Amino acid sequence: MRRSWAAVAAGSRTRSRFPDGIAAVAARVHADGLKFGLYVTPGIPENAVRENTPIQGTARTADQIADPSVAEANYNCGHMDGINYAAPRRQRYIDSWADEFAARGVDYIKLDGVLEAGREPVFTKIGPNGTWFVGIFNTGTASRRTFRIPLSQLGIDSPIRVTDLWTGRSAGTVSGTYTTDVAPGGVTLIAAAPA
Repeated sequence: MRRSWAAVAAGSRTRSRFPDGIAAVAARVHADGLKFGLYVTPGIPENAVRENTPIQGTARTADQIADPSVAEANYNCGHMDGINYAAPRRQRYIDSWADEFAARGVDYIKLDGVLEAGREPVFTKIGPNGTWFVGIFNTGTASRRTFRIPLSQLGIDSPIRVTDLWTGRSAGTVSGTYTTDVAPGGVTLIAAAPA
């Protein structure tokens, strides 16, 4: 989805405020000994959905992970469709944002508003050796919750070997659905490697 960010970077509003681009701003912040972060809101540009724009690093296109019935409240440019967080490879789209910002010197990203009503946050990241790292959060305060997460929802299409990152213990090989209990306010962190 590089084209979408390139279009934003080329906009007159952005160029008038930051004529040397975001990388120059990041370099200045780093020169002052600080880390540089951005706050962004989610969504997929309507034009990218309409044009079936490829999602970087996948065979998927924007229309395959978009939810046009949801208009994201993007405060800067509008015209953003929602993200279908159950769609395979939607994490790759978010990763493409992170990769693009990192290439320009951004150290941290705060991506706001990514939960659907009734869904708990599950975050994934692929490590350099193909291992998936998965965080499952119980944001409730009253009771333990059992999470049953289809691996396809995480973008994982084959059996995996699961290791609990808190204890270092193997949870065995999992196919289809990963199930875990999480304490209130707790987090389960796992590494999932191809079996």
